[in-house]
Amino acid sequence: MEEVASASLRFFEAAYPIQQLANFSLIVDVAGGAGYTSMFLAERLPGQQFLVCDYASVVEQGKAQCPMHLRARIRYVAHDMFQQYDALSAGWEERRVFLLKQVLHDWSDAQCMSILSNVLDVLETGDLLLIVDSVKPRENVSMSTSMSELLVMSTFGGRHRTYAELEALVRAARADIFIRTSFANAGQYDDFKVLEVQISGDGR
Repeated sequence: MEEVASASLRFFEAAYPIQQLANFSLIVDVAGGAGYTSMFLAERLPGQQFLVCDYASVVEQGKAQCPMHLRARIRYVAHDMFQQYDALSAGWEERRVFLLKQVLHDWSDAQCMSILSNVLDVLETGDLLLIVDSVKPRENVSMSTSMSELLVMSTFGGRHRTYAELEALVRAARADIFIRTSFANAGQYDDFKVLEVQISGDGR
C-alpha cells in the first residue's frame, strides 16, 4: 500500500502546485489511511497542521508509523467518511483543506454522493475541497485502466469515471460551488486530475 501511495503522490506533485496549500492552516485527510499523503505534504509544508481521518484500526497503524519529527503536526482521529463531520469540526476556525485522494473511484455513485455531501455540508467560504483521482477518457481507454476498473467494480462496487461524470457527482452534492482543475499525464490515455472545489460565495 505504501508503494501505491508513493507512486500516486509523484503524480499529485506533478499535477498540482502543492505550495499553495500553505495558505491554509489545517489539512483534513479524509480516508487518509496510515497518513502517507499527510506525511508527504507535511515535509513540504512546514507550517501546516494535518488531521488524518479513517477507521480506528487504520489510524492506530498510522500513529505508529508516523515519523517522530512530524507527530506534533499530524493528528489521527477515528472517523467514518459516511458520517457527518459536525461533531468532529466543532471549534475549527482555521482555513481548511479537505483532501479526498484516490477515494471516490472505489465507491458507487450513491456512496460517492454521501462522501461528498458530508464534506461539502461543512465546507465554508475560504475552505477548499481537493479531489485527487484518476479519470478515464470517453474512448480509447487503456488496458491498465480497464483492468483496474474491473478490479474496483468486483471488489468494491466502484468504478473509474470520466471527468464529466466526476464533476457531475460533485455538482449534484452541492450546487453553489466553483470547480477548477489541473492535471498530469496530458496527452496520455489516463489523466490524473486534481479538482479544486470551493463555495462560489467567495466572489469567484
